Amino acid sequence: MAEIVQFADANAIFERDLKVWRMQLAFVPMHQITNELGCTVAEAEASWTRMLGSVTPDMRARLVREELERLNQLQRAYWIEAMPGAGRKGNIKAAELNIKIMERRSKLLGLDAPTQIEPALAPVKVHTSSTERIQRHLDRIAGKKDTTIEGEVVQHGGETSQQKNGDDA
Repeated sequence: MAEIVQFADANAIFERDLKVWRMQLAFVPMHQITNELGCTVAEAEASWTRMLGSVTPDMRARLVREELERLNQLQRAYWIEAMPGAGRKGNIKAAELNIKIMERRSKLLGLDAPTQIEPALAPVKVHTSSTERIQRHLDRIAGKKDTTIEGEVVQHGGETSQQKNGDDA
């Protein structure tokens, strides 16, 4: 049987959901959220999930743009420090951070997907229609053996195979 939630409880849950949402968007760590709101991690995660709902394509695009902007801000902050020049040697830690930022951006944009290429000596794929595949499976289920006979027509005594079958061509 379904649990009945009192209106006051539903309102309190919504208020907590809203606070969790705002804190998550401000990058507050989960342990700090649970301490400030007096809830468990599971309750805070449930609040976050309820506030997210389903992610629409528009929301996904907006989140990707925001994430890219954050990555750009981070990279701008460490780029000059990482690069040698103007009397600087270049900071290895800053360079590593920049590489991680670039890798994250590449993954986010799908640039790391492997390129699909056909090998030069790839075997030729024989296309079978869906009807042929269905018939083959039905024959297998029915216990029928493959009755295809492969061979070539051989003439006997000057007759063609068509003449043997009664066709006068």
